Parts: sequence; structure tokens; C-alpha cells
Amino acid sequence: MIEYTVLSVCAFLLIFYLVFLQKIHSGLGKLKYISKKNITNDFISIIIPFRNERENLLNNLRALEALNYPEENFEILYINDSSTDDSVEILKKNITNKNIKILNVPDDFSPNAHKKRAIRFGISNSKGKIIKENIFTFLLERSSLLNLLSRT
Repeated sequence: MIEYTVLSVCAFLLIFYLVFLQKIHSGLGKLKYISKKNITNDFISIIIPFRNERENLLNNLRALEALNYPEENFEILYINDSSTDDSVEILKKNITNKNIKILNVPDDFSPNAHKKRAIRFGISNSKGKIIKENIFTFLLERSSLLNLLSRT
């Protein structure tokens, strides 16, 4: 009797697992392939406001430098919003791509707006037709810029 119960449970689990795999296969078949034909050629600006982010900047910089997107089609603007740590120095030492710039928000530019002023300053200094800000919450895979553009 116990063998029959164990065999029944194993058969149920096997059927459940096969249905589960079939649903995954079906779902993967519904995913859209991102064709480079569908990607815009518009120039993109990525704006990254920061203040005292020395622990996070290097990981963010490495992810941005590894993006799988033509370097001449986008710029990355790190906007320093009055950092008091060595964030700016860390960036200056580690930037390797020529499309990455560090800008300092002037003290008299919207003095009470904090992060919003850094974003506004970045937008006013950007060249892109498409602008993405707050990239720290948009942790990047190599193809994430292509994915973002396929939705625009």
C-alpha cells in the first residue's frame, strides 16, 4: 500500500513538472526578439545625479561602460550634486569611455531643489533626444539600453 502511495505521489509530481515545463516553453515562445532594425538611431543621454555615492559609483560605471550600444550614439552625464566625499575623484580616475562626462551643479542653480536640481541641470546640459535618468535604480545588463529603446 505504501509503495502505491509513493508511486502515485511521484507520478503526480512528474505530471505537474511536465506541465510546468510546457508552460515555460510556451511562454518563452511568446517573447519578442529585439531586432536591431526596430532600434532608433536617436542620440541618447543617460543622466546620473549623485551625492556621496562612492560605494556605488564604480559598479554603476562598469555596468555603463559595458553597454552593448554604439558609444557614438549616447552620452552618460554624471551630475555631482555637491558631494563631500571622494566620489568625483573616483569617477575621474576610472572613466575610460570618451562619452562619459562629470558635471558639477553650480551652487546657485535651484539651490533648494536637491536631486531635482541635479536632474534639471543634467537635462539642460544633455544632447540626447531620449533621456533616461536615475540609472542607479536601473541596474544594467549589457543589452538593457537596447531593451529600453525597443519600448520607445
